[in-house]
Amino acid sequence: MMSATSARACGMLQTLEKLNTQSSEDVEQIRYLTSRLQALIRDQEKVRKDVVSKTTNGLHILLATLESSKDTHVSINIVQCFLELLHSGKRASLLVSHGATQILLGMLSSTFQQQPVNDELMKILHQVLAKIGPKDRKFGVKARLSGALSITLGIVRTHTSSFSILLPCLLVLKVYTTNAVNCSHLGKSGAVTTMLKIITICNRKQHHIMKHALDTLSHLVKSKSNSARAVGQGGMALLLSTYAEWHKGDTRNRHITIRKGLLVSLKNITALKTGRKAFIEADGIKILYSAAKEMSEMYVPGKDLESLTTSISVILRKCFPRNRLPVPTIRSCVPFSLPESPTMPKLDLVQAADDVIDESEDGDDDLSSGDEIAKEPQEIEGECPLYMCKRSLQELQVYNKFFPEMTDFEEIIAQNVDKSELEQDEKSTRIPTPIVIPTGITENAEPQSSFDTSQQNGGKNKLINVKEYRKNVPNLDQNPSVSEEDTVETNGSKTSSVSDSANSRTTQKGKQHKVKKSTKGSKSPVKIRKLSKSLTHVKHSSPERTCVKSNSCPNASLDFASSMIVSRMTLSSPDKQDKSLENIWNFTDDDANMNVTPEMYAKLEESTKSVLPVSKISFPDIHGHISPPFSEEYSDKQSNIQKSLVFEDIDRLIYPEGIIDRVVYDLDAIMNGDGSTLNSNPMSPKARISNGTANGLKFNSLFECGNLRKAIWVRQHEYDLILNSDVNCNHHHQWFYFEVSNMTPGVPYRFNVINCEKPNSQFNYGMQPVMYSIKEAMQGRPSWKRSGTKICYYRNHFSRSSAATGGQKGKSYFTLSFSITFQDEDDMCYLAYHYPYTYTMLQAHLWKLESNLKELNNIYYKRQTLCQTLGGNSCTLLTITSNPLTLDSDGIQQFRNRPYIFLSARVHPGESNASWVMKGSLKFLLSSHPIAQVLRDTFIFKIVPMLNPDGVINGNHRCSLTGEDLNRRWISPNPEFHPTIYHTKGLLQYLKNIQQQPLVFCDFHGHSRKKNVFMYGCSTTQSYLAEDLNMYQMGDNIEDTSYKTLPRLLGQIAPSFALSNCSFTVDKGKESTARVVVWREIGVLRSYTMESTYCGCDNGPYKGLQINTAMLEEMGQKFCEGLLKLKRASTSKTMLGTQPIYQYILTSSEKEDDSLEETPLSPPPPTPSAADIAVDDEDISLDEDGDESDDEDEDDDITGIPVEGAKSSRNGYS
Repeated sequence: MMSATSARACGMLQTLEKLNTQSSEDVEQIRYLTSRLQALIRDQEKVRKDVVSKTTNGLHILLATLESSKDTHVSINIVQCFLELLHSGKRASLLVSHGATQILLGMLSSTFQQQPVNDELMKILHQVLAKIGPKDRKFGVKARLSGALSITLGIVRTHTSSFSILLPCLLVLKVYTTNAVNCSHLGKSGAVTTMLKIITICNRKQHHIMKHALDTLSHLVKSKSNSARAVGQGGMALLLSTYAEWHKGDTRNRHITIRKGLLVSLKNITALKTGRKAFIEADGIKILYSAAKEMSEMYVPGKDLESLTTSISVILRKCFPRNRLPVPTIRSCVPFSLPESPTMPKLDLVQAADDVIDESEDGDDDLSSGDEIAKEPQEIEGECPLYMCKRSLQELQVYNKFFPEMTDFEEIIAQNVDKSELEQDEKSTRIPTPIVIPTGITENAEPQSSFDTSQQNGGKNKLINVKEYRKNVPNLDQNPSVSEEDTVETNGSKTSSVSDSANSRTTQKGKQHKVKKSTKGSKSPVKIRKLSKSLTHVKHSSPERTCVKSNSCPNASLDFASSMIVSRMTLSSPDKQDKSLENIWNFTDDDANMNVTPEMYAKLEESTKSVLPVSKISFPDIHGHISPPFSEEYSDKQSNIQKSLVFEDIDRLIYPEGIIDRVVYDLDAIMNGDGSTLNSNPMSPKARISNGTANGLKFNSLFECGNLRKAIWVRQHEYDLILNSDVNCNHHHQWFYFEVSNMTPGVPYRFNVINCEKPNSQFNYGMQPVMYSIKEAMQGRPSWKRSGTKICYYRNHFSRSSAATGGQKGKSYFTLSFSITFQDEDDMCYLAYHYPYTYTMLQAHLWKLESNLKELNNIYYKRQTLCQTLGGNSCTLLTITSNPLTLDSDGIQQFRNRPYIFLSARVHPGESNASWVMKGSLKFLLSSHPIAQVLRDTFIFKIVPMLNPDGVINGNHRCSLTGEDLNRRWISPNPEFHPTIYHTKGLLQYLKNIQQQPLVFCDFHGHSRKKNVFMYGCSTTQSYLAEDLNMYQMGDNIEDTSYKTLPRLLGQIAPSFALSNCSFTVDKGKESTARVVVWREIGVLRSYTMESTYCGCDNGPYKGLQINTAMLEEMGQKFCEGLLKLKRASTSKTMLGTQPIYQYILTSSEKEDDSLEETPLSPPPPTPSAADIAVDDEDISLDEDGDESDDEDEDDDITGIPVEGAKSSRNGYS
């Protein structure tokens, strides 16, 4: 029921509506009605609700009356009514929806045109506009079109001392300036000058006006033109002096909003180069630094003061004077002259421009240096000369020597074919055409006859032509019989290398021993003796004999029954199995020194050729690394650490007398000829320049993979470090690895790497560098450990020009700062970006793995030198599979027809985590683990474990000795400048020509800005090229999505793998990478890049843990296990030519209880004969449908590194 007061108000509204309809000129009556209505609205909330209700239509009546009335008193009464109604914010939106903005702005213009101007009406109009303006998204446009901008600014300019009308006008002006176009118009009309004038007039009594004037000014100076106006009118000095006054007088911190407004205006003005210059000239650095230092010394600063110090640190970092890096040139100080190429002009790879001071804006003022998941900037491929994009069949035949599995065991086939077939085969070719098996893209394809045709047409002369062509291919091994140093073959023993034809292989003619009768299905001694003519002895040699030719051991015994016929492990009991695997697949027990003596390691290192003047072998390389048995969680980032570091940098500028500023290590000086003196006498006078003083730290990076260009002693326990650019390059600074000694224990030393380039880093999100202590290693704990506190990655004041850095965006370098507290006196420690893995370490690990093969004589293993690098180092190629299951035609054909898996790693030298993953894969594939045996029986693995040896050896981060990213040269690699890529691609092209494209190609990499391990693949529907849609179609425009199977499987079985991070997009900037080229040119559907984090994991059982070498090696193992599941998921139930795998080596997918601890393995059945193998079709450890398991509990029991909260290892070898 309506009250009497509400009824009176509704009656008045109805009367007003009638008067508006009749166009009544009874002004007195309208004045009376609006006056009484205004009083009722002011006093009664019930009346206010009734007026805005839809039933009364009160707002529409009032607005119509205001629009039609020309009487000032009526207008004042109605605007007062609106002002009373706007005590609620919701009613402001209601007024906007009724068109009040346009009517009020029109009233403002008409009132301003009246003379004299009614100040009271202007005041209340601005009060109402200040309330409804923020609710109208088009308020700024409406104000500009109605001419209200100049009206409000004119009132502010003429009433700077009349604070009652100035305040509402400032509020409206602040709303106007939220529109960028309005700021430009107001700036041209003198709004900046007016705001500066108001700031000088106001004191603490007018702090409200001061606040709104500062807010308006901060909006105005977002425009560069207005910032220039503020600087030109002395605004910088005015704002700084005003801030100093308010900071000094505001002892109780009651006016923090005023100080914050001043800082926001200063921040916007200093975005301009002239603004920063004016800031420095006005002594702004010292003023703000002193203020921040005083606030930081308060016992309880509070959040408000923290926001002030944060704003000050942003301004100071931006205005810090730009400097060049303290090096003679940003080009690498390690020179390497590129050879003249007959096929390409000499590359001028180093940029002509050197680093210069660049004062242009960086466009990033945030202290956090961007988001953690900021998108990695894409590298756009430059012009790449199209040299030998496609190679002829004759050119590719030089690679047949790298496929010995295609030609070995030929005489076995010869013994089982008819004479007519033999004669026909001799006429056609001496290189047998492989039988094609279904791979990722060539199911049911017919074998090409191109190889046969070339041999038929050319015969023996064709082979001679191949030899001549090999001589003309740069960097390819010229000797058809590869020497002992670059080839290791263990299909039972070491043999001479594969030559250009099958007939040129040397044969073993040593004394043959009688062989005991084997089980059913084994070959007779007569056939074995015939086979021995084409094979070397299968012997159990010691590690020292691994590299000795087999004819040096004529009395070595042969046992083909165990090593050739049955190619799987025979397990007597679960206990025995665990014991046998203990020394083969344990991530920590046997990796400390790799059974390599320092003398032997030094001998291996002698063959390593470096451009860097290496003077020593690093201690971790010789004594190895054991992954710590404990988990290492993310480092907690200390609050406000970045602000404090910025303030310390400012302190250097203001108080330079407290800075030591002494160079204690200088690689430039060493390269210029001082190195011999420094290394011979570390405490000589010259050595003080490079190795510090007795009280300072000593540095060294003259060892393999080392990278430190200069160390500058800044304060007593603080050092600035400068990294060296990649050879023949002037950027790519990320990888560091150096030695430090002469430390004082228990004292925190701060290290600042001051020339980092990436705009953000995982060091801001829990990642730590790694440290190796010699004293701990000598005490039995040889481990790289995550170390460092107060870690921060932030923009610094060193400038880099885009011309000098190859056009990269961003003009500033970044600083990685961390503190290390050394525990032992007289210690020597090594610090690195990530766990180092050198070229010589790879050779030592391969030597160790080969020395263990004497116990695994059924492995077919060959190590060859693919090519020589520019630096003269060997690029290793490995072939891993198992020997034929049976020594007959069918067994050897199955051996040759196994699908290929092609793996590569370390194309980017700084991605050492890729090598640790590769090590895990190699260690697993060459172990006696049952799954590894199945993998060898199923696949042929071609592996290039290190694609960029020169870059690794010389401490590069991304490039080779040419200064080029080799992973951007796969489209048309040059044999002189990119030999490893050229010949690796040649291997893949060779496989394509014989229709045996790899089932999987995977290039191992590391990722510096993401967590977890994940994959990049290739999807035709997500490619930038429309032509790619025609590839890998299954009919009816349906894409073959089987490339997603392997990442999905790894997401199930690998604890550190994150399927959610995987991507299958093909961008233009990645078209010349290995992944895309192999997918597009070679025709490998499952072509991947597998990225491993430097930091750690944020999901799965390793969530919150930093990644270590054990996790990386485990990932390598899990990758191999995923390949086995992939094979079953992509073929029929019975694997082609593969022997059955019995229940005692099944994975958990077919078991109800996954825990081996609760359900011990039962003893295996007797070893089956070859005949039994031939008829046994028992399935392997995968689902019947060949797809991913539907059992949600299958992967609950993760095989992984023992960490708190994670379940124990399933197989006991993690």
